[in-house]
Amino acid sequence: MALSETDTQAISLFEQAMEKEQHGSMSDAVGFYRQAFRLNEQVDRLYRQERVPQAIQKLKAEHGKNVAHKVDEEEVRKIDVDRLLSLWEHVEAQAPSKDDPDHWNDDVVVKIDNLALNAPDEEVSPLIDLPGEVWVRVLGFLQESLPELWFQFGMTCKKHAYLAFALSALWEKLCYLIYPHQRHETAALNDPKELYAKSGSWKKVLWKNPFVKFMGCYISVVNYYTEGGRGEYSLNWSNPVKTNTYYRYLRLYPDGVCLMALTALDPTKVVHQMTKSNTNKCIMETKDVALHFNPATHPHKIYTGGWSLKKNGELEIRLYQGSVPYYTFYYYFKIKSLGQKPNYSKLLWVRYFAVEKTESGDAPTGDEIDFSLKNETSFKFSRVKSFTNE
Repeated sequence: MALSETDTQAISLFEQAMEKEQHGSMSDAVGFYRQAFRLNEQVDRLYRQERVPQAIQKLKAEHGKNVAHKVDEEEVRKIDVDRLLSLWEHVEAQAPSKDDPDHWNDDVVVKIDNLALNAPDEEVSPLIDLPGEVWVRVLGFLQESLPELWFQFGMTCKKHAYLAFALSALWEKLCYLIYPHQRHETAALNDPKELYAKSGSWKKVLWKNPFVKFMGCYISVVNYYTEGGRGEYSLNWSNPVKTNTYYRYLRLYPDGVCLMALTALDPTKVVHQMTKSNTNKCIMETKDVALHFNPATHPHKIYTGGWSLKKNGELEIRLYQGSVPYYTFYYYFKIKSLGQKPNYSKLLWVRYFAVEKTESGDAPTGDEIDFSLKNETSFKFSRVKSFTNE
């Protein structure tokens, strides 16, 4: 049955609320949820009926039929991955067979009455016969250009999993793509050979040595609450509470330059403007630039600074020209992973302080002013395909 115009509008508002919630803008999310439920008190059920099945089918089409299946995380942790991969060394890639139940796909239904018994067999891609050495070269190119495709390729079958994840050569290449571009105070920590000598394998190098990422943006979402005032003739006992949301953005470059921004604008408006080529060093809310635009008075500024990795592995960010011109701002973070894999996509706050500059403005005086981290939340890395190292 077709949805009414009201129900369609309610679902649209519900989806906007979900998007705002995903970006961390809880105040806007609550507003959209309220509008949606005013139109239909059961909009959440309606959304699950109308949108969730479509979303699941889309995920299965993009990522395979098992994408919606839950797995036992405890059992997964018990798997010896290296041993499992070694068992697949001599497995050959095979074309799907309609006679083999292991190759059947739940999403494909063959209707017998439409089956042409004398129809020619579907042609199998000649790529299936490529030797492993060729695939290793292809995987190496993927690591350089689109690393996520290297991982996705390895997840397609047992043979490809062995080629992508078991061979030392590809892990070595990955290390050389990462560590020479890190800016450690200790030069040896930028040298993959030195790291390999300490770790014993290229895969362990990645497990033991955190690194920062460049082809994306680190984002921190902060929600805090303030108490408002009652209306003049209000009979309520309690004051209204307002949810305030702001974002911190951090982008790092291999040459040691970093860009930082603090704004209430969400990532859809900000991320694509976090570039060196943005000469205004401001974040525009719309594409239209005012005729008398003045970057000095613009509320959403992008600040340029520098970054390095300390001996203890902490990330140091330095802003010499921040929001207050006579202070140098310092940020310290621990690099952590999200989940069990060494993806190093999380930055945990350690310290945030400022040092007052001398009268000449060239050097700090040594007087430090610490800032509270009470409301701050960790940064999470978001890959941005349009980014380059400029």
